[in-house]
Amino acid sequence: MLEATIKHLWGPRLIEVKANDQGFYFFHIPDVEFRRKVLEGGPLTVARVPLILQQWKPMLELKKGEHTSVPVWIRLKNLPYELWSARGISKVASILGKPLYVDQRTEQLKMISFARVCVELEASKACWDTINVSLNGAVRVVEVDVRP
Repeated sequence: MLEATIKHLWGPRLIEVKANDQGFYFFHIPDVEFRRKVLEGGPLTVARVPLILQQWKPMLELKKGEHTSVPVWIRLKNLPYELWSARGISKVASILGKPLYVDQRTEQLKMISFARVCVELEASKACWDTINVSLNGAVRVVEVDVRP
């Protein structure tokens, strides 16, 4: 059922679906841009079961069970312009958790009303609504919006 649903959702860009005996699925998507859109698309749920999508990399450790952390897309609103760089965005996002990557618009500075960042958050902790950032002696409030 999962394979049929995902193939219907993603269409011909999904070349192959593989599964192992531990319940992990591997989706072969050769189109780099489409793969990036899938990963940036936010939470995916099939038959009321959330799927945690992750880019495969060598030595990726596959573990199931209780997740102590989950990747979550957040929006950082009212981010001071001085912090619109890879280093600045990463530093602000690291207050919440471990920054993983940003979406394409944020990376290319196409839209600067918010920075969209995928952050690995501890599952047991609540996410903050705001972050206070000290910049040149002044405190600025950055809003945190947890949505895709």
